[in-house]
Amino acid sequence: AAAALVAAGCKDNPVANPIDAPTVDALSGPMTRVTLRQLATGVMAQDRGSVTGFAYAIEPGIFGRDVYRIDASEPRFVQETLASNPDPGSFSGSGNWAGFYTALRAANNLVLHLPTSATTEFTTAEINATKGFIRTIKALDYWRVIEMHDTVGATIQTDDPSAVTDVKCKATVLSYIAALLDSANADFTASGGTTKLPFIMPTGFTAFGRDYSLVSNLVRFNRGLKGKIDFYRGLDRKNPTPALFATAITELTQGLGGAAAGAVPK
Repeated sequence: AAAALVAAGCKDNPVANPIDAPTVDALSGPMTRVTLRQLATGVMAQDRGSVTGFAYAIEPGIFGRDVYRIDASEPRFVQETLASNPDPGSFSGSGNWAGFYTALRAANNLVLHLPTSATTEFTTAEINATKGFIRTIKALDYWRVIEMHDTVGATIQTDDPSAVTDVKCKATVLSYIAALLDSANADFTASGGTTKLPFIMPTGFTAFGRDYSLVSNLVRFNRGLKGKIDFYRGLDRKNPTPALFATAITELTQGLGGAAAGAVPK
């Protein structure tokens, strides 16, 4: 009887994989709307998780002397931010790195797996819209790495997950981000402003004002971010480029939907 009870208690429980953790097999065949939703959810979840972590949310405030985190169980909040210069490979100095690069790798994999032309699952416009959105998120994640590491620079990932790329200087990375945003904007242009992304976006993108599943609104987001990048490229201490300020104003105006200075965009 005891043996029977043990045997009965050793049955495997069926476990459903979370939708944002697709298996390798899920990427081995043609992409479907289900696998695209899984991959896109994974990219956005990793991006959001990286932004809400300690390093991005709290550490800048400590360095700026606007926030103090006094924690008896974790003295590094003080020792490595206020008491001494942060070690680039330490608790504070290495923050805001791995999380964003996990999101970037997921974004690269998604774009690589997208079909190159219309299929029974997707129209060409939907494919271009998806590329534009994911490339815009990639640009945003690279910017966040530079935002936190500044002149330390960043690495620019290739499509080869086994490649270890060099750390590039800040100016090089900002130029790459700008080009990536322009590439994404070209994808949006090719898809058409009335196209919607072929997967469900988190409510933060759709429930508070504009619907950012619509390409025409994603263009505003893309151009607004490009304007910000070009503004900082213009301010670069080592190689200032004042001509980029006019470019940034044009892009920021486009991000506001063409609203005039001082006007409230609709």
